[in-house]
Amino acid sequence: MKVKLIVTLLIFSISSQAQQLPTAVSGGVMPGFLLAHVPYLKNIESHTVGAELQIELDQSNTRWGRHYNAPVTGFGVNYINFGRDETGWAVSLQGNIKFKLIEKEQGALSFRLGAGIGYLNRIFDEVNNLRNQAIGSHLNGFMQTALFYERQLANSEIAAGLALSHFSNGAYRMPNLGLNLPSLYLRYSRDVNWFDDLKAPKGIDPWLPDTALMPVWNYAITGIYTHKERTLSNPAQFTLFGVQTRAIYARSIKHSWRVGLDGMFDKTYAYVRDIETDLDTVSYWSQFELGVAVGKSWNFGKLQVVAEVGTYLARPTTYKRTIYERIGLTYHLTEHLGLQSTLKFHRAVADYIEWGLAYRL
Repeated sequence: MKVKLIVTLLIFSISSQAQQLPTAVSGGVMPGFLLAHVPYLKNIESHTVGAELQIELDQSNTRWGRHYNAPVTGFGVNYINFGRDETGWAVSLQGNIKFKLIEKEQGALSFRLGAGIGYLNRIFDEVNNLRNQAIGSHLNGFMQTALFYERQLANSEIAAGLALSHFSNGAYRMPNLGLNLPSLYLRYSRDVNWFDDLKAPKGIDPWLPDTALMPVWNYAITGIYTHKERTLSNPAQFTLFGVQTRAIYARSIKHSWRVGLDGMFDKTYAYVRDIETDLDTVSYWSQFELGVAVGKSWNFGKLQVVAEVGTYLARPTTYKRTIYERIGLTYHLTEHLGLQSTLKFHRAVADYIEWGLAYRL
């Protein structure tokens, strides 16, 4: 199952605080619409309605949480009805993190970023559902951002704002134009106070930079595996392997700068040039791409959110754009071993999802 997410890493991050139990439960509704971001999706535009239910954990007293403004992590289930028979509905599992941007006495302007995995019941089918050319797989990555105002009540909160939800399979299965859903966001949360004696973790977590040594350089090498499909008219599936190296410069416990090389063996270069090519005969140099990337990571305990931009130094053909982007997560299993789940794309067009096993020197 090569879908974008990420939700597994978020679950690990939440459960890593072994002494924590949920501090709140919340529910929300999201009336909105399915946006046709390309002209040939106009036929599936419609009004949508969504709902969510989740548990929330206050991370303010954790070692990493003290460096942010009232961070809260959450995990829950999300339902969206897309409003048409061709698009059906989706159920998603989502992990997220929320911060207060501007705080006043009775309320705050907050931002939430979430990711998960979603099941869509209606997808493209060349016989039974030709009109839905947005999504070609039932399982998809789910991402959501929300900006809202929270009002504090006695033992609860109400919130209102805007949200943007996105479904994509990262080119694992064609088509993969994705679904974009702007919406209103209305939420109610209730404090449960299952633990009032939360104490900060003791000692130094080896996956977090030691503030006494900052700034500090770290170095990592990551083996990458992925799977993708090319073209809808004549689909072909490809398995890719590669290696990434990174030098990581930590100036604070909150974030780090990253720079390094990306090497990948991608047979789609030969396939795009000639779909009749015998892929078993493609030489290594005819499928090898080499790039250099620079970016930033934001640290939340064992979990890091990564964003990078890169450019190719060498590639067999120019069918891919010169500049590429990357966004996703890394998760520290131990001081030296970690997992990676990132999406590489070119101007919002997915290239592939990267699944990695990292070793930090």
